[in-house]
Amino acid sequence: MLLTNETLASAAPLRLHTSGQLRQAQESMARRATHVTPTLQLPLQAAAGCILASDLSLQPQVQVDDQLSVLSAGSKLDWRLLPLLSASGHGMVQVHAPVRCGLIMACEPTDFAKVRDLEVTATVIQAAFQQMGVRTFRTNVGSDVSPRVATAKMFSKYCDLILVVSSDSMRTAPGNGLEVPPVSSQLGRVCVILPGEAQAALCSLVSFVVPLVRRLQGRAAALPRLLHGVDAPEPGQVPIPEKMVWVCASGDSDTPWLRSSDPEPGRAFQALARASGVAWAARDLQAYGSEALAYLPFDEWLN
Repeated sequence: MLLTNETLASAAPLRLHTSGQLRQAQESMARRATHVTPTLQLPLQAAAGCILASDLSLQPQVQVDDQLSVLSAGSKLDWRLLPLLSASGHGMVQVHAPVRCGLIMACEPTDFAKVRDLEVTATVIQAAFQQMGVRTFRTNVGSDVSPRVATAKMFSKYCDLILVVSSDSMRTAPGNGLEVPPVSSQLGRVCVILPGEAQAALCSLVSFVVPLVRRLQGRAAALPRLLHGVDAPEPGQVPIPEKMVWVCASGDSDTPWLRSSDPEPGRAFQALARASGVAWAARDLQAYGSEALAYLPFDEWLN
């Protein structure tokens, strides 16, 4: 059972060690989406941030660089694209309805330190999902399993995806490698358990939940690319380990220099304000040098 204490305290999590394994895990997670959100017909001015559900032609005089004549289904309608569609006479557009996510925060309410930490984690998750155009419905439950399961069953009737963030999974399991979060579809909706600590939760969200969300949104099959970065620690800073961490990037956009933005206890917001993405020292990249990293920039993975 996904939501039991035994699952949350699993002593043998599945770990990935190469960028190829990560890509396979992401594609496997995306295939768990059993449906795409329904389509809506919206006025153009109300469609900002939505995902286009059908191809739209552009008039020749407003083509981009004389090349883009069709805006393909699966494109995200950011504010820069809306004027192109308006100039081409598209007053109404067909888009996918936003993905709805039920977010369950599970913690003993009398444990004030863990409650505070989970509040930070919830804010990080909700902000990341808002960037992707996902609607989040959040509730807090206690540490008992029964209300957790009952809440998940309730969310499964109205939401496309369920996330459980529990203080039981605050601790980091020992060992290197990228840890795959527990996943189940037993309620008819994909349900994922994320770590309770903010950094680990966002790393798991970007690495494993984003591919699923993109498929639910009706996006193109291709996932954002995995960039290669270079570990460039500041003096006295420990090199980035074989686990996913927040990083700040500088230099070349194709092979950026990356530095850890690992937060101090209780200062996750400050670290996240500097972070530009997540990265880890995948073993298969060591052939390119011990400083080579796999890099997932927020600008590509959360848009």
